[in-house]
Amino acid sequence: MRNYIESQGGMVVDMITLSTRHDQNLLIALTEKTKLDLERIFGVESEGSAYDMTLLNDFLKESGIYGGNYEALTESEAKALLHSQGLDEARNRRAKARQAGMLQNNGRILPNTRS
Repeated sequence: MRNYIESQGGMVVDMITLSTRHDQNLLIALTEKTKLDLERIFGVESEGSAYDMTLLNDFLKESGIYGGNYEALTESEAKALLHSQGLDEARNRRAKARQAGMLQNNGRILPNTRS
């Protein structure tokens, strides 16, 4: 949401969330550690200490997520990518979700609520 608001010229000054998880803090913003993990796993080392994140940004862009800006991912979105076996697996999961009718317009996969 923040990324959308700011991409339209707005400014986010605060945020409130509700969570149904008990005894856990729900992190929304991407932590520095997770950002570095994304860079280490999906980035290509370039000059100095910077990483070229073109592959991950292209994946996000083709998926319609945050205009291809990996730094706009939430902590849980980034962790899901880090737990995948790579971008090919993430693409395959998205394709299966699309076929099952579980892919939202915003590029997110709906939780499986079928028992």
